[in-house]
Amino acid sequence: MKEITRYITDDLAETGDPYALRDQAMTMLQRMAPDTWTDHNPHDPGITTLEALCYVLSDLAYRLDYTIPDLLTQANGETAPLPMPFELLPGGAITAQDLRKLIIDLPGINNAWVYADTNPSPAFYFDAQNQALTFDSENHEPIQLRGLFRVLIELEPGNTGSGESMRRAVQKTLMAHRNLAEDLTSIDVARTLPIAIEGVIDIDAEQNPYELLGQIFQQLNHYIAPAPRFHNYETMVARGYSEDQLFEGPLLKHGFLDDEELARAVPKTELRTSDLIRRLLDLKGIKVVKSLELVSNNTRYPWFMSIPDQQIPQFDELRSKLVLQVNGIPISVDVSRAKQYLSDWRRARRPHPRPLAERFPMAPQGSYRASGHYHSLQQHFPFIYGLGDIGLPESASPLRKAQAAQMQGYLLFFEQILANSFAQLEHFPQLMSPDQATRQSRVSQSLITDVPGAQNLLNPWRTITSLQPEEGGALYATASQHRLAEGDYIWLSGAGHQNGTYQVKLIIHNRLRLQHLAPLPSHVPMQKQPALCRTTDQWSGTLQGITDPEDEQLTRLHRLYDHLLARYAESCPDHLHFFASTQEQHHLLSEIFLAQKQELLRQYARLSQQRNQAMDYTADMLSPAGDDNLSGLERRLGLLMGMGKGQRTWLFESLEKAQRNLAEGYQLHSDWPEALAASLFRAQWQMVNDKALLKAANGQVLVEAKVPVSQGGPNAEASWLHWWQQNMALEGMHLVEHILLRPRAEDDRFRGTLSPTDNPDPAERMFMLLHKPITQLSPGHYADEIICHSANHGLEEDELIELGQLDTLNGIYPVLAVTEDTFTIRTKAEQMPPSLDGLQGNWKRARYRKDPFSLQISLVLPKWPGRMQNPGFRTLLERTIREETPAHLCVYLHWLDPEEMQEFEHYFREWNHRLTLDVHGSK
Repeated sequence: MKEITRYITDDLAETGDPYALRDQAMTMLQRMAPDTWTDHNPHDPGITTLEALCYVLSDLAYRLDYTIPDLLTQANGETAPLPMPFELLPGGAITAQDLRKLIIDLPGINNAWVYADTNPSPAFYFDAQNQALTFDSENHEPIQLRGLFRVLIELEPGNTGSGESMRRAVQKTLMAHRNLAEDLTSIDVARTLPIAIEGVIDIDAEQNPYELLGQIFQQLNHYIAPAPRFHNYETMVARGYSEDQLFEGPLLKHGFLDDEELARAVPKTELRTSDLIRRLLDLKGIKVVKSLELVSNNTRYPWFMSIPDQQIPQFDELRSKLVLQVNGIPISVDVSRAKQYLSDWRRARRPHPRPLAERFPMAPQGSYRASGHYHSLQQHFPFIYGLGDIGLPESASPLRKAQAAQMQGYLLFFEQILANSFAQLEHFPQLMSPDQATRQSRVSQSLITDVPGAQNLLNPWRTITSLQPEEGGALYATASQHRLAEGDYIWLSGAGHQNGTYQVKLIIHNRLRLQHLAPLPSHVPMQKQPALCRTTDQWSGTLQGITDPEDEQLTRLHRLYDHLLARYAESCPDHLHFFASTQEQHHLLSEIFLAQKQELLRQYARLSQQRNQAMDYTADMLSPAGDDNLSGLERRLGLLMGMGKGQRTWLFESLEKAQRNLAEGYQLHSDWPEALAASLFRAQWQMVNDKALLKAANGQVLVEAKVPVSQGGPNAEASWLHWWQQNMALEGMHLVEHILLRPRAEDDRFRGTLSPTDNPDPAERMFMLLHKPITQLSPGHYADEIICHSANHGLEEDELIELGQLDTLNGIYPVLAVTEDTFTIRTKAEQMPPSLDGLQGNWKRARYRKDPFSLQISLVLPKWPGRMQNPGFRTLLERTIREETPAHLCVYLHWLDPEEMQEFEHYFREWNHRLTLDVHGSK
């Protein structure tokens, strides 16, 4: 039966027909047992059991075929909170077209254009001879930066707001959606050139002249000053747009902008009356355009008009004079009504923002289908079997009753598996949500109250041979072979007024001390003599422990969250397996990793929208306590690698704070990097004289827990976890966009050779601190050459670099040759180390290269946290950073020690402060 059950269960996805399942099972049965199982006819009890099982399995298949909305609807009528397409699919403003849409979405903006700005202001130049940047243009090559853009905006007709207020609104929007390594240079308000139209038009007599004149104004406005219109979701779908096309780019407040309409809405450089006449003749009701002229600044243009540079034409309906005729006879038309028609048409292009629930189709509302309800397999057997609610008559012999009970016990295994499958389906909304309140990977349901005979099989009644009451509602009971434990909850039945729920407080052999808790549930059958059994709740907990054991639960939950992430084409790198050397460590770190995946799923909608977004440096300045104003890349890397939950960490201050807090229970006998690295390995922690000691490989004590275990102090395992959490709290990163380090005013920077001791500018000092790692040294082709290994270094031949932390090689060298991951230098004999094995250090540019700003970012990371000192984790982190960084950007990684980080963060703060002042002005 077990093999047949497995086979027919595998076919559930193909058919829910019980007869088809029965036929398949019979074919398998006849092949597996052709001679040993009677004649396979329906009167055979095994065949009857098989048919009943096929029927229940078909019921499960039927419920599996419920619609997804029904499966996600819970008993309270709520639907599992899964993100909608308009939450997941919209991204940041990646292209210039996306930025343009964001600007047009602002009230008061009629149109906008975004242009690349390759010429920075102030202009600066590259001095190739001295490898320096300078403001002196003589005989020097100008620098053309990439990643800068400027904006031209056109205000709506009749906009009474000042140009400066609109500039601030546009700047605020663009800075909040700025891409990594890009920056805004200027926002200009276009000068408008009013264009009036004068002419005579003959129309049909039956046409409404007021409505027709309004349509004429609309056509004239649309030709002279084309502006994109916003469309709702239904309109865009009717035009053939799919959801992935609709939600590509940022989500706008007023609707959608059609890319084809945007492409046509460009500033006019010339106007032709022939084009206007052709548009007007397309209107129903216009017979002849007798005359038409363009008028601007009291100058008439009967055929053609050229638009001056830096000006945007705009239809001037107030000064336009159009005469409507019917059969050559002028008619009087109230022009104000036509102007109002045009005004209403202009306003209609930007509908009022509506809540998201009204703008887009929401998830279809499902119906709760009670998928977990289980109807016992026994209820489908013929009455002669004595199963089900009817059971056997009282007159049945003890042997017959025992046979029926034996059959119930045999079926109970299958019933429990089936009931759990139905319960798992009921639990589907919780399994699909990262916010599930319970940590369940498999769900069970008790059969005690729903399956006939289950009470006596699973919670058997035990006869009490003696019962003695005690003060306070307690009882002393004697029961042989009770199999109870202290703390168990039991029902007492057949004892009159003493019936009820009790907790076992004390067990001495067969004698039990019971504490009364509550009256007996009404469904408990009364016994002829006092008897006891465990409560339903206790059995349910035991069953859940069997179904979803803790040692397997964590693994299944990881697989579940991996599945949910895979639905978004995402995965979370396993960055913790480098540190788990025992089963206990693996369990603790798996818990941390699971919480990280859960947090990644919770924040995924935000991460998806801000994937390429940079920090908004125009917002409030960064505070020492931490700030949520991060780039999307920093937030994403932090969640992927377990380095914070989206807040900035000031790394040197965190290190000092950890040192101060350490005195509460630990004493440090070494420097932090050594202790942090050693603390991640459980084997290093030992218990000596009721104290937890962290020892190095040579036996030196690095850290000592000062509080003894007997006084509530940590043991070795707790100390290990405590220090692991200390490590996590000390991790973080800072992202620097090189384009923001460009000179913003002509000052003394970039004159001559750069030196951090001679120049106090924070951007300059920070730039000089960003050194890159050298992971390996190897001999070159000649005796005086050394090959330095540094991944994606970005150097060019003849550049000057400064080496550090390399003993005798410290100094400035020219680069002789480069590959993608190596560069070669030449040194003197007295500088050559005796051996290059194991040497690692860093390098930085001694002078500027031609363009150190365009499409480049730097990530600054701390050296001292223990995980950062693990080669495997560090390699995984570097690889993840390069995989997650947008492909068009060059990323540099910089590993700083505490002293270097302190200096860097000092200038990083000052630099952010100056950037904010550049935008808002000095306060």
